[in-house]
Parts: sequence; structure tokens; C-alpha cells
Amino acid sequence: MPTKDQSVSFPVRLSNSVKDVFGNTGGSSTISRISTATRTRTGSSLPKWKEIIADGGNATTGMDAIWDTVNSEQITWSLDYTNPDGSGYMHVQGDPGLCDTDITRTPKQPTMDISDADNAARARFYKALRKQQVAFSGPTFLGELRETMHMLRRPASALWSKNLGYLDALGKAKRASPKHWTKSISGLWLEFSFGWTPLINDVKDAAKAYSTLVNDKRGKVLSAGAVREADLSSSLSGFDNTNGIPRPPIAGGPTCDKSANLYNKTTVRYKGALVSRVQATQWGDWKLFGFTPSEFIPTAWELLPWSFVVDYFTNIGDILTSAVTSAADIAFVNKTVIRNSLYEGSIIPNWKTTKSNLSVTSGEGIGGPAYYSFTRKTVSRSPGTGVPLPTFSLDLGLSSGQLWNLAALLGQASGLHPQNLRRGNTLRGFR
Repeated sequence: MPTKDQSVSFPVRLSNSVKDVFGNTGGSSTISRISTATRTRTGSSLPKWKEIIADGGNATTGMDAIWDTVNSEQITWSLDYTNPDGSGYMHVQGDPGLCDTDITRTPKQPTMDISDADNAARARFYKALRKQQVAFSGPTFLGELRETMHMLRRPASALWSKNLGYLDALGKAKRASPKHWTKSISGLWLEFSFGWTPLINDVKDAAKAYSTLVNDKRGKVLSAGAVREADLSSSLSGFDNTNGIPRPPIAGGPTCDKSANLYNKTTVRYKGALVSRVQATQWGDWKLFGFTPSEFIPTAWELLPWSFVVDYFTNIGDILTSAVTSAADIAFVNKTVIRNSLYEGSIIPNWKTTKSNLSVTSGEGIGGPAYYSFTRKTVSRSPGTGVPLPTFSLDLGLSSGQLWNLAALLGQASGLHPQNLRRGNTLRGFR
């Protein structure tokens, strides 16, 4: 495959002129380097790829690319000073970020592991695929219908008969007893989260399923991905981040403090074409409504009490759904891995330490920190990879909605299972 190279190289320079009062000597030093931002792409183009997808063919090619960006500040640092031995100066000008004598800074290759992002991307792709195949989960709906209607019966009747009377009742409960208010508001949230919202969504999904029955459905591109981020600053060497140990970026220049950070981000995306076609004028395609033997396992899991809480912390539900989802109608799948690294920092002249080293009696340093940043983005696309099933994983990062649900459940549980003992029935030995 041909490689297109758009790399950019440019010269960088840092100079220093100095007069040392101790030896009454003057002079200058210069650092010159060539900095390069690598920008290459290896791969082949595919003309008329849209037509290939429409015909059910494989419309993807392999590709590898690197794209660097380099940003570094030009500075002027200056100190004219006197001490008991006489007068002196140091004047630094140029690019200390790219011309540091301690280290040659370049964009850093991303090193973050992709397994977590890959696993999440697999599950999301199968979920998107199943959404095309099963527009409405009839068995799950029927299994939850009785409990949903029971949950909605009381607030629904209150809202119907008194409009906002239910909310008024909540306000009265709050004024009467904050404890009862907590229980009431928890119940209202649970009814909204697990009653009203799922019921409305089920009605919408059923309408979509019916629409699919009576309309042709041709090729559709499916895409699903996941992103993970990491802070790898601790992996940097002492020359990157000196942690308070001052080092000058150029001989004869001011003493400097340095700090740096390194961040990685990984994105894994699966993309494929679904080329199935539905032609039905009657209720012949029951799989659109989930009435197939393969739907038994995910339906049983969905109807299992508290299974949704387990799904908050694990991907068991995703694994079960993926395992029963057919990939027979997928024409092709490609996998794209995008890795990003951000390497950034600053070099700050420490004028206090510099003047102390020179025994300065008068003179102020001029010039502030020099900032630099390097980014590297690598892209690797593999054609015809297929999508392996996701593997078991734990995830302790909950969304705000999941946290609200758990808080409401705990609020209800505390009301249903009070742990207060009656007065006079304290356990012996405890007061």
C-alpha cells in the first residue's frame, strides 16, 4: 500500500549571552536543532464505496496513519544584576521547550492498553445490531407489564384526577415529615425511571417495529465505539518533570523549574454494513418483536429481579445479548483503533534561586514560563475483522441517572425496613 508523507520539519534555536561577574568574562552559547512533526498515511483509496455497500460488498480498506502537532513558546529571559564582585547579565532568547539541554522533546507514542475500550465497543456494536433486528422486545414487555401498571396505578390516577395533585401531596408530606418526604420523592423517581419512561419507549419501539414490517429495509451502516482515558504523568522521567530540582535549559542561563504531564486516550470503533431486507405485509417476521427462541436468555435476565443493578457494575447483560444476536446479515466489519497522546509542560525561570546563586544585591529577572505541548494521533484500521463477543468486566463508574436510581432504591428500602427498636427493648449491655 502506498504511503503519503506530509511530515513537517523546522529549525529551533535557543541562545544565551552572558557576562559572569566572578571571572569578568563574557560570551554566548547557542543550541540549534531540527524538530519534526511526523504526518504519514499508509493505505489505499476505494472509489465508489457507497455503491459497493449498496450492492452488499466489502467497502473497507486497511489504513495506518500518524499525525503529530508541535507547539512551543518563544521566550525572552533577561537578568541584569550587581553583586559585591561587580555587575553582570544573562540574556536568553528562543525556544527552551524544544532546545532544553537535558532532553530532546518529541511527540510521545501512545502506550495505553486498548482492551477495555475494545470490550465496550464490541458490546455496543452488538447492541446496535440487535436494535436493527429486534425493534421491540415483546417478551420483556409482557413480562414487565403487570408490574409496570401496578407501579403506575396510584400516581397515574392522582395525576389524572387532580392534575398536579400528586405533587401537592408531596409538598404536604415534606412539610409534615422530612422522613416521609424522602420516601415519597424516592417513590416518584422510581415510578418515573422504571415505569413511565420504559412504557413510553416501549410504545415508540412497537410503532417502529410495525413500520419496519410494511416498508422495505435496505443496507444500513452500523457504527459503535468506546473511549477510555488515562493519566500517565507518573511514567515521565526526571528530565521531563524535575519535581522542584532546578536545571537550566542552556549553559549560563537562569536556573529553571520544570513540570510536565502525559495523557493518553484510546478509541476503538467497529463499523459494518447491514444488508438485510424485510418484505412482509403481514405479521410474518416475529423476530422484529423478539418472539424467537434466541430471545429467551436475555429476556429471562431482564425479568430477573435486581438484574439491572448487577448491570450497573458488570457487563453480564451485554454478554447475554451479544451471544444471541445474529451477525448473518452483516456484509463486512472493520475495526479502527485511534490512540492519542498529549505531552505538555512548562519551563519556568526561578529568579529567586538564580539571584541567590549569584549573590545578587540588585537586579530583577524579566520573563515568565515557556509552555510546550505535543500531540500524537495514531489511526489503525483493519478490514474484515469481525466482532468478537465481549468478555466479562467490572465497571465502578456510575452515571448520574444510575446514582439517582440507587439513591431512590435505598430511600425506599430504609422506609420499608426500619431498623429502629422500640423504647425499652434495648439490648442488654448497650445504652
